[in-house]
Formats: sequence, C-alpha cells, structure tokens
Amino acid sequence: MAQAPTVTLTNQKNACDGLNNGRIDITVTSSANSPFTLFILGPQNFIAIPLATNVPFTASGLPSGGYSVIVQDSNAGTPDFNGGFAIAALSPDLSLALTASPPNPKDNTSCVAPNGTINIDVSGGSGSYSFLWSGPTSSPSAEDQAGLAGGNYNVVLSDNNSVCTRTFSTPITVADPSPISYIVTTSTPSICLGSSGTIKLANSETGVNYEVYLGGVSGTPTGITQGGTTGSPLFFTIPFPTYLTPAASYVFAIRAVNGFCTPVFMNGTPTIVVNPIPTITGTLTICGTGTTQLTGSGTA
Repeated sequence: MAQAPTVTLTNQKNACDGLNNGRIDITVTSSANSPFTLFILGPQNFIAIPLATNVPFTASGLPSGGYSVIVQDSNAGTPDFNGGFAIAALSPDLSLALTASPPNPKDNTSCVAPNGTINIDVSGGSGSYSFLWSGPTSSPSAEDQAGLAGGNYNVVLSDNNSVCTRTFSTPITVADPSPISYIVTTSTPSICLGSSGTIKLANSETGVNYEVYLGGVSGTPTGITQGGTTGSPLFFTIPFPTYLTPAASYVFAIRAVNGFCTPVFMNGTPTIVVNPIPTITGTLTICGTGTTQLTGSGTA
C-alpha cells in the first residue's frame, strides 16, 4: 500500500512583540514520488508551494493561531500528509535591563586577576533565553558576567522560542585601574634623512610596558619598548635606518600593557617629517685677481 510522504515540522518560533513574526520549517524527508506540493491553512495561508525532498520550506510572518499542513506528492494514489501546528503569541514582551543594585557594572580593580562584573535582569517572552556577549574578556553564553577586564561590553538576548531579541543601545563600560593614559609628543617633528627621531611619553606607571607603534593606533608594533616608572616620563629613540626612511611623514603611537588589564593607546599620535638631504649645485671660479662665486639650491 502506498505511504504518505514523511514530513517534519521543525524550528518553530512563536510570535512576539505583538507582531506577525512566527515561523516554522517544513521538510519532506522521504517519499518515492517527488515533487511535492505544500498547503498551509490558518490565519496566514500558503497555497500550492512546491517542495523537494530534504529541502525545507520556511513559513515566516505567521500570526498566532492554529495551522493545518497538507503535503501532496506527484502520485494521485498516494495518501496526503496531514498535520498541524500552533503559533503562540508570547506575552509580556521580552525585556532586558541592567540590574539596579549598585555598583553595576562594577569596575575592575586588578590587572593580575580581573574582577569587573555586569549583572542583567531578563523577563518576558517564553522564559527560555540565550545570551551572546561581546567584549574583551566576556563569557559569551553566560547571563551575568564576572572576572572582567576593562572595556566595552554588550549582549544579544534571544528568546529561544521566538525570533525576538534585545540588546543595549550603548555599550556597557567597565574601567581598569591601569594603564593610565598620558600624552605622547615628539621633540623632533622635522628632521633630515639619516637622523634619528625622539618620541616622548609625558608620564608612566611602574609595572606597565610601553611600545611604540608605527602608523598610529592602527599601525604595527616596532619592538621599541620601555618599562614605566611611576611619575617619570619616557623617551623613545626612533633609529635610522631601521625606521624613518625614505623621506616622508611618519605617524607614531604608544601602546601600554599591564598584565590582564585591557591594553590602552596613549593620548596623541605625533608625526615626524623626514626631509631629503639638501643638494647643492653651482660653479666655482677662482682667478688670481677675480672673485669667487658659489650658487646653489636645496631643501631642508
């Protein structure tokens, strides 16, 4: 006796936020008589949708309510598949907020063992949730966050039984105790090709390592480093010919690292302009009773 097609109904999501946004996947998994035709009847109808074996059809934009599913194959003598599903209207709406109890977020106080925290309150929807955090040291799938270094954090809250999500409109900022941002300058803003340059950091911290970057904050590390001493400025020599060649403008930055705290670029991106060596051309005439004349041109 001929068998009806085998059909699965999967990935069902209920309607939420008062919208017609339910969805479901319908797949024919076995039958000898492809192709197939799908009918979904209910608050939103889908009529004569062609189906192929193991290729799901996603019915989306569904209002809440009950639906009938009919799948016919190409053999008129084969029974139809008859099934159904229901889309619920989830209420109350999904809600995401920072926990009110202060301090929240709590700033990090250690670069050895970061201890910043963020706690959130979640309610509404189906009551089954997933979390996806982003940030320097987040635990991506946890609801609340602990052991955080400084930086900007955010979370995408998803209702597991609907398509509704929530996130914070602005990142949640956790501060670090270090590195402190100091001003970066240069005492050699314009030099001739063949000379070295100098970058100055106005102050520094004990326990912090500072490295010069070529190309500003989006540039590359140079390997020119120094450890800090609290209350003391640092001077970095930019050597020729390792750097500062050919003649051009070079932008520098300084990145500070302290243990497990989030690295910080210092304040300022000084530029050193390297000028070509001046060239002199001219005619020198020497006569016993005449004069000596030298003319030339160049840039510096």
